[in-house]
Amino acid sequence: MALDRIIFTQIEDAPWPFPTLFRFDYFEQQAARLINYDLIVFCNANLIFVDEIAVEEILPTPNEGLFVTLHPGYFRASRRLFPYECAQQASAAFIPAETGSIYVCGGFFGGRPDAFLELTETLSRNIRADFERGITAVWHDESHLNHYILGGVPRVLSPKFAWPSGWIRFSPPKIVVLHKRDFGGHEFMRAATNVPARSGDLVKVFELLREPWRLVALALNFMKCMRRFPSCRIGQDGP
Repeated sequence: MALDRIIFTQIEDAPWPFPTLFRFDYFEQQAARLINYDLIVFCNANLIFVDEIAVEEILPTPNEGLFVTLHPGYFRASRRLFPYECAQQASAAFIPAETGSIYVCGGFFGGRPDAFLELTETLSRNIRADFERGITAVWHDESHLNHYILGGVPRVLSPKFAWPSGWIRFSPPKIVVLHKRDFGGHEFMRAATNVPARSGDLVKVFELLREPWRLVALALNFMKCMRRFPSCRIGQDGP
């Protein structure tokens, strides 16, 4: 791709979680340019495309409008394990019990310009309204995205479009997600510390123990994968 087709936009530095929480503000600031595109795709910076993706695989129909990606940690999990915003009822991202049937990740989504910009405008407004009331949804922008698609009909992509590096593979991934621990860890990347964390299996275990719900979800995913695909094995980084 020619460099003259790439547009760089400077984003003001801000402490965590504001860069991710207010990402829809950044999209909205580019609305006049984005409306002229055929398809708008957002992807996190830690995604590695390891296989060719045809436009037809992700392009939503006019009725669908948007595409979203199943979160790899919950695509086979029970609804009760979904980390929806279910504690703060005053939040615009609040999802009542027994509502919702899928949980999507915030790292890879997009859509046709009209639908994407409607999403952008709505979530930018909702997140700002929460912020003014002192509310931050449990998983920030991802919580609001999951609330937005309730009752909608977006194209839902397989988690192979956002598969974590090193996880068990049930099929070849299209996109691999690099783990933040391999780049200094969450706290280092969020500028909460100047000391990068050491990478390694012991660090991975401690991170899982700090988030028991993630450990449970991974265990369930592992057992279901082994039952359905007895020959599956621990994957290595890369394709």
